[in-house]
Amino acid sequence: MYIDLSTIYAFMFASLAVSGALTFWERRFHPLRKDVLAEWALAYAAFTLGCALLIFAIIPTPYQRAPAFLLNLFGYVALLDGVLRLNGRALPLRLRWASLPFAGLCFALFPHLSYETWSLFCSAAIAPICGAATVTLLRGCSFSALRSRKPAVLVFGFHAIFYAARVTLFLASGLMGESLASFPEFFTALAKITMFEGVLFAIAAPMLLLSLVREEGEARILEASNTDYLTGLPNRRALFDRSVRRIQEARSDGASVSVMVFDLDHFKLINDTHGHQTGDDVLKLFAGILDRELRSSDLAARFGGEEFVVLLTGQTREETRELAQRIARAFAVEAARFDGLAINATVSVGLVHCVDADRGFETLLAEADAALYRAKALGRNRVEQAPGLAAVA
Repeated sequence: MYIDLSTIYAFMFASLAVSGALTFWERRFHPLRKDVLAEWALAYAAFTLGCALLIFAIIPTPYQRAPAFLLNLFGYVALLDGVLRLNGRALPLRLRWASLPFAGLCFALFPHLSYETWSLFCSAAIAPICGAATVTLLRGCSFSALRSRKPAVLVFGFHAIFYAARVTLFLASGLMGESLASFPEFFTALAKITMFEGVLFAIAAPMLLLSLVREEGEARILEASNTDYLTGLPNRRALFDRSVRRIQEARSDGASVSVMVFDLDHFKLINDTHGHQTGDDVLKLFAGILDRELRSSDLAARFGGEEFVVLLTGQTREETRELAQRIARAFAVEAARFDGLAINATVSVGLVHCVDADRGFETLLAEADAALYRAKALGRNRVEQAPGLAAVA
């Protein structure tokens, strides 16, 4: 079966048009990424117009080259900028200003270049842009947990390597004093291979980029389901899910495990006296103290209501108790200064310390909770430790 270049161009034209429409439609379901999706849809529209110029010969051949090149270059740059935006970055604005004189140079120069030289110029522009997108996908922190990252790296990486190989081939033929156009069968085969690869890229790249956005949205929903909306700390569900892994890691490392349960004293009285908004602010104040005093490896969560739970590993019993006392003191001091209200807020703490990490989280939590009730029974505003082997160790 014989397929000419016009047929391959038509396949690419149709693929890009469908990809652009689907990407633009997807904006409705990802409001936080609608600008990125709109930019990618615009990129596919630019690719489609560039293909149309080459397929339908709207402009005489020598004058097709500048607009076709600029449309495709804009498409690749827009894809790269969207990938960067997903990773919290963006292309510098000065590139937009630099594009105007560059476009003028292309319109002045390209009609006088041979098709081979123009192809070399196109390949030399595409390879580094796709290479930058590959590096961003490979190293970007935002992509590390997304399943589509690896296939996207492969697609963009192969596209970059393919066009870098084209550049090398063109340059090598020039150094040998031979033009690829002087080998018409080879030049035609190379053009067909390029277009086949382009069709595959036009299908795979939009599909994988959409998948990245969808997975990111799913991850954001999952994170929201595991986060307390008021304090920003992990919630009860996340605490139980993550504590199992933390304790297993501590057990394999031979590290100790400590669990602390905090309960804000007379919290209902704060709500009744100062209002629920102030009560919410006090909860956020305490969460902020936890965030400041704990290590990045520690796990803190809002357990429910005015109760908070902290899981520590690798701390001694004395270090754990000192940390609990420091948090309790800081909370009392900062609550007294809060918003000029002089709130008398304290916290009771129950903790358990386990050296060999041979018990599960639920057992440790129950022991720490029992210590908390003892702290409340003994007058509140104090730290009590669970009795038994954990305290003696």
